[in-house]
Amino acid sequence: MTLDASQDGVKLPMETSKFKVFTQENMMNLYAQLKDGTIKVGNDQTAEDATGVPTEVVKVELIK
Repeated sequence: MTLDASQDGVKLPMETSKFKVFTQENMMNLYAQLKDGTIKVGNDQTAEDATGVPTEVVKVELIK
């Protein structure tokens, strides 16, 4: 059994967090996107190497 955001299996206790900029509202927006599938979390089957991981925020360059 795998519990993820779609089954409410992920929690982040904001009252004990040490975030300085990341707010409860940021967390709820992120969580909602994880839950509805807008954001997908990959695993070791996502790509053969890091250059194949889909991303819009980070440029990945494979160094051998």
